[in-house]
Amino acid sequence: MGNELHRAPIMNGMIKAEDLGRVNRAIDSATLFIDAQVRRLWPNLNLGDAASVIVVSAPPTRPAVERVLSATPGESEIVTIGGGSTHDFGKLFAFGSAQDGSLPATFEWNDSLELATLTAVPTTFGTGAEYSPVAVLHGSGPGSAVGANGLRPKTVISFPGFLRTLPPAAAACCFLDGISHCTESILSSPSNAVVVETATEALTAFLSLRGAGSVVNSSELVRAATVRSAKALSLSKRNTPHLLAAALSDSMEIPHGLAAGICLSAYLDRGLPRSFPVDDKTLTRSVDHWLSIAWDNEAALPSYERLSVAIQEEAKITGPAMTVNDAQWWSKAILRTALALGGTDG
Repeated sequence: MGNELHRAPIMNGMIKAEDLGRVNRAIDSATLFIDAQVRRLWPNLNLGDAASVIVVSAPPTRPAVERVLSATPGESEIVTIGGGSTHDFGKLFAFGSAQDGSLPATFEWNDSLELATLTAVPTTFGTGAEYSPVAVLHGSGPGSAVGANGLRPKTVISFPGFLRTLPPAAAACCFLDGISHCTESILSSPSNAVVVETATEALTAFLSLRGAGSVVNSSELVRAATVRSAKALSLSKRNTPHLLAAALSDSMEIPHGLAAGICLSAYLDRGLPRSFPVDDKTLTRSVDHWLSIAWDNEAALPSYERLSVAIQEEAKITGPAMTVNDAQWWSKAILRTALALGGTDG
């Protein structure tokens, strides 16, 4: 399934009237999920034309999604404006609406559902949520996600100028998520030439940029890398870095991109295979650079025991398979990395 990409010019930081009209037409009579910060930055949207408006200020948890499901009628059109969490919220709502308001306890892929049509307006990059057929429930335990081909947005309306609004820490988390997706795709599908080529192109693009300001000046490159990394991830098998990131973000209230970066850094300490198509020192320097910007010094780390159990449970449900000893080893490696960044014992 292809995505229809619209690229809107930015005039003095403002979206031109005809491009604003394109989004307003999409909103008309649809259920709208919009990031709280974006709502403040873009006050001239015709929200009154939407069937319902849900302002998203945190990652989607089961209680939050279920509250919206119980209070909001399902519509045939859903529009999501924001970052990965906002797109996931809209997808989870679409999935739950098609199942009489219920969400599965663990991962479920279901292509038999009659899902609403989704339109995504991304205001970040790297997550690939606007191109992915999967949505993740946060804080609900391992494997809490849903998937269906119909959850891949039919239309993506891209406004690169929104990248000007990203705080440096948020941009760093986006980079870490995208770099992690690319690295994992290459490691998980070494014999798949299409995956390796696509992920390598995206990874090379991400690694060529340094400093949050470079995102604004290279918005088209960033968007193209995001599309390629999402495509590669969707064609590849899940690998250890993402499993670890899911377990860490479930055990610790930090952005997914930051969790992905911490776990990827721990993974890189073990060394990459010689066949890896990108210089490992360049990759490690880039991950360390973005981690130094993304890290929240106030973050308290989970206990070794808690993280180890979370890794084991995540592996049981979504794979790849992992022994208890391996889970314990990774728990120690991740916590060492986080402590080196300045984390405190929880």
